[in-house]
Amino acid sequence: MHDEESSDRRQILSYWDVAALFIELVKDVLISFVKFLDVLSDMSLHQANVVEDKQLFHEDVVRTIETIIEGE
Repeated sequence: MHDEESSDRRQILSYWDVAALFIELVKDVLISFVKFLDVLSDMSLHQANVVEDKQLFHEDVVRTIETIIEGE
């Protein structure tokens, strides 16, 4: 009885079904990779903005300190 069930299961999936599942898997992996690269790109852009903001903040602090010193 068990052998009959396993032979029925083998007939349920054709080669085309297996190929479609494989293509779907490859597609999902590629989509995940593209999303990973997108997040990586966003992170690098954000890091560049943070560095630029820190530099502008330090320049502003230096100008403020110079203004305070010259005013005294």
